[in-house]
Amino acid sequence: MDKSVFIIVLNYKNLDDTIACLASIRKITYNNYHIVVVDNDSRDGSYEYLKEHEKDCCILQSGENRGYAAGNNIGIRYALEQGADYVCILNNDVEAEPDFLTKLVRYMESAPNVGMTGPVVYEFAERDRIQSAGFSITVGRGGTKPLLQGKTRTAISADKKVEFCDGLGGACLLVKRDVLEKAGPIPENYFLFFEEMEWCLTIRKNGYKLATVLTAAVYHKGSATLKKTGTLSRYYMARNQALFVRRNGTALDLCTFLLTNGLGYVFRCIFSSRRELRKMELKAFLEGMRIDKNSSAI
Repeated sequence: MDKSVFIIVLNYKNLDDTIACLASIRKITYNNYHIVVVDNDSRDGSYEYLKEHEKDCCILQSGENRGYAAGNNIGIRYALEQGADYVCILNNDVEAEPDFLTKLVRYMESAPNVGMTGPVVYEFAERDRIQSAGFSITVGRGGTKPLLQGKTRTAISADKKVEFCDGLGGACLLVKRDVLEKAGPIPENYFLFFEEMEWCLTIRKNGYKLATVLTAAVYHKGSATLKKTGTLSRYYMARNQALFVRRNGTALDLCTFLLTNGLGYVFRCIFSSRRELRKMELKAFLEGMRIDKNSSAI
């Protein structure tokens, strides 16, 4: 019998994409899966609609929007309580190839030293264009670089089945139960941005590798939720970049970050024509440098 996989989909005021995502999941070829939708306190009727119309899913309500990690962790805890062998995090603005989960689980079952894996993420509107095939992470720059970004499907060698990487994005990833029990759930210190990257670093510190299965594919629309938040997303990006380095970097990493990114924020604030936006980003960066790095930062 196939291992049990619980697929976690987080909804926040984006019901149409969630419905499309669920329709995509129902077409997958993997046999033993369960869908868990967590409504992150949308308060727009989403939860009520999902409860009424998506009868084959477990619909959970967060009761409070405490961010991306906290919302997904509600689903993760539920999945573990129900005996999940694997947990799949799938963004609600993703539509998947029918065989994506079969390929991910098949690879994970053959690679005991790999704790997390994901598919190649393609652009939704241009389905041969790669959005990412995992990420490289440079802590001292507070940065991540999507692998193969912008390349076409033909850039993937037919002879290469997996790509080992530093991190996997939250658009789609699969993690083993024992990894979750050892490394813990997604860190809730960020609210938005960088939480997956810290989670990936923690999993690697616990002795596991991360890999992209190059034959598996999903299509990502790009974050519709972020488009609604506007400048708020830029605030969290600036703040959490600093927080990420402080929480995960060495003293040398922090010095490198201050000399490059920190000075960059100051420079843009002084010389940019978009002065108010740059002042906000500088303020957010400074907040990320001073807040308690161990608290749940919202």
